[in-house]
This record gives sequence, structure tokens and C-alpha cells, in this order.
Amino acid sequence: MLPLIGLGYEIDFISSWLNDGSCHTADILTIVGMSGIGKTSLARYVFELHSSKFDKSSFIEGINAKSNERSNGLLDLQKQFHANISKKFELHVNDAVKYTSKIEYVLARKRVLIVLDDIGSFKQLDALLGNKCLYPGSKVIITTKDASLTKGCALLKSQVHPNYKEVLLNGLYEYESLQLLCIHAFNSQNPKEGYEEVSEKLVKYCDGHPLAIQTLGRSLQNQDVAHWEDCINVLKKESNSHINATLRGLIGSSTKDKRLLGSLKILDLSFCEQLHNVGGFFLLLALERLILRNCTGLIEVCESIMQCDELVHIDLSYCYKLKKLPKSLVKLKKVKTVLLDGCNSCESQIVMKNVKAIPNDLKFFMISLPSSLRILSLANNRLSNECFPVDLSCLAMLEELCLDNNPIVSMPNCVRTLPRLERLYMDECYNVISIEHPPCTLRELSIYSKGEYNPSIRKIKFDPKMAPLNLRGIYQLLSSFEIEGMVKIQSMASFEEKVLHGLSWTNLEFTKEMVFKTFTNRGRTIRCQSQVYYEFGIFSTFFMGKEIPKWINCRSKGPTLSFTIPPSPKKLRGLNFLCIMEKVSSLPLLGWHDIGIPMIKISNITKNHTWVYNHYVHRVEFDGNNHYNEDGEGFCLSWLSHWMFEPNEMKVGDHVTTTVTNKYFSPGPIILECGIGLVYDDDDGNTGEEEDVLSYYKSWNHIIGGDLSPFHTTTGEYILDHNHFCRFSNETFGSYRPFISDGTNFKDEELRASSSIMKAQTKYKIEAQMPKKKKNLPEPVEF
Repeated sequence: MLPLIGLGYEIDFISSWLNDGSCHTADILTIVGMSGIGKTSLARYVFELHSSKFDKSSFIEGINAKSNERSNGLLDLQKQFHANISKKFELHVNDAVKYTSKIEYVLARKRVLIVLDDIGSFKQLDALLGNKCLYPGSKVIITTKDASLTKGCALLKSQVHPNYKEVLLNGLYEYESLQLLCIHAFNSQNPKEGYEEVSEKLVKYCDGHPLAIQTLGRSLQNQDVAHWEDCINVLKKESNSHINATLRGLIGSSTKDKRLLGSLKILDLSFCEQLHNVGGFFLLLALERLILRNCTGLIEVCESIMQCDELVHIDLSYCYKLKKLPKSLVKLKKVKTVLLDGCNSCESQIVMKNVKAIPNDLKFFMISLPSSLRILSLANNRLSNECFPVDLSCLAMLEELCLDNNPIVSMPNCVRTLPRLERLYMDECYNVISIEHPPCTLRELSIYSKGEYNPSIRKIKFDPKMAPLNLRGIYQLLSSFEIEGMVKIQSMASFEEKVLHGLSWTNLEFTKEMVFKTFTNRGRTIRCQSQVYYEFGIFSTFFMGKEIPKWINCRSKGPTLSFTIPPSPKKLRGLNFLCIMEKVSSLPLLGWHDIGIPMIKISNITKNHTWVYNHYVHRVEFDGNNHYNEDGEGFCLSWLSHWMFEPNEMKVGDHVTTTVTNKYFSPGPIILECGIGLVYDDDDGNTGEEEDVLSYYKSWNHIIGGDLSPFHTTTGEYILDHNHFCRFSNETFGSYRPFISDGTNFKDEELRASSSIMKAQTKYKIEAQMPKKKKNLPEPVEF
């Protein structure tokens, strides 16, 4: 057992007191001192030296914090104490007064050594020691910040009271402080060569406070002399420094000039596990930032915090024993940030100003939040929709809300009432199924999932007037989900037959059981059955093989196809496009087992309209590793898509070309064949059922026939790529180079706030432009 620096005299004094041979009376000794001065360490040291000399012994640590931690905290301490000094099993008693009498019975019959650490009230002492006499020769050591608590306890007022002594800890001498600093900074008894002067300066500043010395010593390990000098200068000159704030909070009354506390701006006591209560804010009138992160023993913050009118930042993350915050917090007018991550407030309730009703049957951790809040974090709190904190609507200024890593299943309704919310984080919420109608002011929504977890979310729905939005984590969504107005993915097996009929997709039952692995451009993958994708007014699906359906009646070998729309009594409402791809035989040898999905360009040469489509899925892999037949022929992947067109976009006589090209940076497949099938309304000109089954899909705004202006380039093409729903500049990606020239950008800097994701009452129509001459066009194919 290592000796305690600077406490040699106190150890000898207490050891002598314990070994005085007295057998006629019991004795009580109180160790008094401020927080962090070494009371608990001293008591623990002498207890371990001498406990074996007594019939029974007990060291009860952190009494004040534990008794205030919960309603039966003191009773739990009584049970622990009784179990230590008695051989009997736990008594079936749930009354503190009755347990005290049981403890008194044992203390009167055994010679014991007892340490009661951190006594904070008469009630605690009286409950643990009672008021009856102790067995002769027993010794009781009490640690406390207030010696009057011991002097006024019931035991010392009894007729046969114990003898009483007191030890006051005042801090270390300079040479002792230097030795302690060297142990923590240099792992030696003396300063490292060249560090003598800075070590002495630091010791003088710490004023003999052991915990402050240890904190600084550890933080300055392996730092050069210049860094030490900078630290000292900051401590002396900058009252708002992180280290100075920490030391001021630790040193408290030992600081020579308490007036300096009045200018303190940052108090950072992070990771002070023995910190149980924080108070005295009337001395910290200039405090701006209060950081108590990971103070795992903290159970209370004093109501005097209302004196800190300048406070703007409060961090109580992972103070999981904290049961309440001061009600006066709501009176602060400048608080902008409150962080409550990991505070286990699943059994809690956030209560705002003017909230009248609180369920009586709900355990809650009452938090009065100031209306000035801009940032609130409730991450990792095990919050659910059923026990989510009550209405947040009075937080009219809130701009950022973090709900990461909570078992919620949908965006809480109260979030919709936040009129200025710009950033909503729901990362690692693995139970979330839907996010519907977030505030229209939202500019960033994050649903990122770490590791191998696949997001459970199935639908994101925005209001029509939603502003441009940065969606983080959507590239992880690959199966059975919908972002309304942007993209929808549904398994082929569950896709409605009447919708397939409306697309003229028939005889595709064989595709339903096919299994693929699909990848995003950021490497996320999922194994799933054949799916139908919808975005920009384009339906698409993949299936194995190279059989061309009969309704694809215009075909061409290779990646290009040209045709002229023939006369028809029916109304043209779209076209089906089929592309058959084969993996390059050398790619599996290079570790490429999937097929990179190319881009499709469809151009109406007559009307000078061009659409370049980059599919939501980046790559597709057949399930398993059998990518080749026995004869070495590669398996083929067919990509079928249906493009919905308005009558003004495709008319009789229009010359149309299609081109399939691999992305600029991607080793793609060989394009074997392409085909087109035109889709018409019924003979009577009415769309009938087909119009009804497709009406939802046509209600999306950013589709062909809707408002594609945010995707319009400076050279005239429309780049149909879901990534650009999240763009905040007008730059295009290099992957479009096969279809657009260098230097091409989008016309708009970003998606316009007026560009809603669902159509308004009046449809947007594209006006025809004068056609431009094109050279080297492929010959049209006749239908």
C-alpha cells in the first residue's frame, strides 16, 4: 500500500488514536476538509491498516450522495452497514427507524471499526449510529466538510457519549505539492530536467490542493516546457480558460483571492466521478459555460444557478444519477445549449413553462428548460414514443435537436411544433419506422446507422412546402422504404398487380423470387428479393437473364437505339426501356463480382429535351458466387424501366434516341442489347383504371412532366440523380462526363425553397424549344 504524500502526520496521529488501548469508552474522530483535499483517501488508508484488529469493520463510502440518490438510499446504506458488522442475513425491515435500532443492538455488543465517509446531514449520522452507547474500544471515523454535523449528532448528546477528536486537512506544503506533481507528471519523485522552474510555478498556483495538482499533473504529461509555460500563463491571466475553471471549481475556498471567481466564465468538472453536488453559483456571476460531462456521481445541481445570468451552455451528459435539475433553470434568459445525453431520462419528463398537467403515475426527472434554447440533445436516453418528454412547443427558438440512439419508432409529434428547427439528428435509432411531416424549416435530417446495422425506417414524408434539405444516411436505405417525392423502393412480390398492369409490365412473375445484393455508391449493401424502384417518374427493376418480353418490340444490339414515334389513335403516356448487360469476364478475377449500373440518356431530338438518369442503386450482384455458366458464358442482368411522359414531351413523329453508358470512373458491364416498348392509353382515349393506379406517382413534383428545373443544367440536360436532392451548390459530378461537357453546372445554386416535393394545384409544363441540329445520329428503328 503506497503512502499518502503530505499526510504522514495525520496517518500517525490517527493510527495512535486507534491503538491507544482504550477499552472503557468508544471514540469518534472526524476528518474535516473541503472537497478533493484527501479526506476519503486518508480514511481509507488507515482503515486498511487497522481494520483487522477489530471484531468487525465497515467502510461506507459516499454516504451523502447515495442517501440522496433515491428515496430509499439511506435505508440501503443501513442494510449495507448492518450486513458488514453482523453475521446475520439481510433483515426484512423496510423502515429506517427500525433498522437503526437493529444497528444499535449490534454496535452495543461488538468492538468495531467504522468509517462513515462524506456525511452531509444529522439525519444520516443518526440513522447509522443511533443514540445508544457503543461497545467499549470501538472506533468511528467520520469524514465531512462540516464538523458541526458530528458535534451535533444524537450519539454525542447521549448520557454515555464517546470521546471526540478532530483532524483538519488544510492542504499540502509546497515541497509536498511538488512531489505529488512530479509523480503524476513525470512518474518520479523529482522534476524532469528543464522542468524545475515551471513545476514550482504550477505548485504555487495550486495552493496545496491535492486534486488540483493531480489533475494538472496528468494533463501535462509528455508536454514540453513551452506548453507548461502557456498553461501557467493562461491560469494566471485568462479567467475564462478551461483549466482555470476546473481548478477554481476544485480549489474553492483555498483560493487566495475569491474575487477571481466573479470573473470565471468556464467551469469544466468533466469526469469528476466523486462529485455529488454542485452549488455556490452566487460566486460565479460571470459564468457562461457549465460542463459536468461524465460526472457519474452527480445527483444535484443547486437552485442558485439562477444567479448565473450570463450562462449560455450547460453540459450534463452521462450524469446518469442526476434525478432533478433546478427549477430555477427556466429563469435564465441566455442559455442556448443544453446537453443531456445518457442521463437515463426514459423514466423522465421534460416540463416546460406553462405546462399544467403531469401524469401522476409516471416517474419523471423534472427539467425546466429555458425558452431561449437553440440546441437540445437527448441522445442515448432510452426514450420511447410512449414515455417521450412532453410538449416541446414552447421552445420557439430551438434550432437543433439530437435524438440519437433512442428506441423511438417514429419522429415524436412534439417535434412538429418547433417553428425554427433546422437540424434533426436521429442517428442509430434502430427502431424508427417513419419520419412524417418534420418542420418545414428543417435543413438537415440525419438517420445514419453505424456498423452492419441496416436502418429499419420505411417511410419519410415531408410537407409540400419543404425547404431544400440535406439528408444524411439515405444511401444506407436499400430495401422497402419511401422518401415521399424522392424515391420509393418496394419488393416485386408485394408490388400491386394493377400498378404493374398500368406500366404494361406483364409476365414478370418469374422475377419475384430472384435474390440480389444491391450496393450504394458508398459501399452499403443489402441482400433482398427483386425490387421495384421509383424516382423522377421512372419505375425500374432488375432480373437475371437476357430474354426480352414481347411488349419490348423495338430492339437494337449494343448500347444505343434510335426511333421515331409512330402514328397511333391512342394517347402515348410513356415508354418501357430494357437494357441487357453482361459482366466483363475479367472482373471476377480482379475481385469484382457485381455489375455496376450504368446511366441512361433519353433524348427527344425533335424537341431538344434530354434526360440523363443515374439509378438509386450503384451496383447489383447475383446472390451467391455462381456468376458464370459451366461453359464460361457470363450471366446477364436485365434492367427494365418505365418512363412516364406527358403528351407534350413525346408526340407522333418525334425522333428519340437512347444511350446506355458506364459511369466515367466505374468499370461497368458490356451492353448487349437495348429495347423500347411504347405504352398507350385505352382505345377510347381515357386512362381509366391505369390513371387511377398511377395518380399517386404522378403527384410527385420532381418527375418528368413535373418541375425538373432544379435538375436542369446550363447545357440543357436534366440530370435525374437522387443525390442532388441534397446538393447545396450548382456543381455537377464527374460521373456525368459521358453525357455532358466539362464545365457544365446546374442552373440553380441549390434546390429552391419554392420547389416542393409534391405537385401543387397547377401542373408544371415544359415548353418546347426550337430543335438544334445533331450530327452522327443513329438510324431510327421502325416499330
